[in-house]
Amino acid sequence: MHKKTPENIFIAAARVRTGMLQKQFAPLIGTTKDTLSQYETGARQPSKRVLDKVRRLLIERGFAKEPCSLIEEKLLEEFRQLVSTDQEWISGIVTRLAQTPKRRAKPR
Repeated sequence: MHKKTPENIFIAAARVRTGMLQKQFAPLIGTTKDTLSQYETGARQPSKRVLDKVRRLLIERGFAKEPCSLIEEKLLEEFRQLVSTDQEWISGIVTRLAQTPKRRAKPR
């Protein structure tokens, strides 16, 4: 019996999301249909390289957006914990900052 990891589930869901068959999807991520099947069933774990190829494929095909940076993920996590009035206030601040002339970041 195989145990599916989040990586196995991600690959299977990505393929289904694109509407492709395994034989169509596999070459696009640099693997064979048999290996892809093993990834999807949990019989085999994908490498970081394969996972990166799947992410890039989803972005290129318009099924996903560019991934967030760590700081963006942290900000989003904290933003979601705010009450709606505070979210609106923060959104207004960010909008105003984005509309101001760009300033260069100071080196750390």
